[in-house]
Amino acid sequence: MDAIRVNGNVKVNQVSPRTQLVRSDSNLIDFFIGDNAMDNKEKKEANLKAVHRYRKTEKYKIALRHYRQKSEKHKVSNKRYQKTEKGKATLRRYYQSEKGKVASRKFSLLYNIRYPERRKAGNAVNSAIRAGKLPCPNSLQCYYCPNPAQEYHHPNYAKKHRLDVLPICKKCHIKLRFKMVI
Repeated sequence: MDAIRVNGNVKVNQVSPRTQLVRSDSNLIDFFIGDNAMDNKEKKEANLKAVHRYRKTEKYKIALRHYRQKSEKHKVSNKRYQKTEKGKATLRRYYQSEKGKVASRKFSLLYNIRYPERRKAGNAVNSAIRAGKLPCPNSLQCYYCPNPAQEYHHPNYAKKHRLDVLPICKKCHIKLRFKMVI
């Protein structure tokens, strides 16, 4: 409710939630155009323009980022899209762009900072393979299934256990990483 003083008297106006929304966010004013102003087609075009303007604001981008971080539904649909040919092509283009390269480098640096023991263990295994102390995992069989191994798994990243690794295929490694029963 709004109270307005007119000639010393207080006049009370009922304000709908819709009007409050318009007053609170100037970007949405164009959403609520009076019926007498335009016909339906013009209203739809005006509303679309207002939506496009709103989607360019920082407020919308922050809300969308928050939704994407929290929404399980979005994560599932995004994973499904990334497995399609169109999704794979989009990811390829993104990681070949300058923005994608910068994001990839940033992620790699953050990973190295967050998990230095994993990086050191991986480097130790790679050095041992080059030196001939460990065989290449491609020449071995997976520890859990009869498929050929493709990589090594570290059950422990401690310094004295860096070379205590299991040859494992990618499918079993994913299951192990996400604590699924093999």
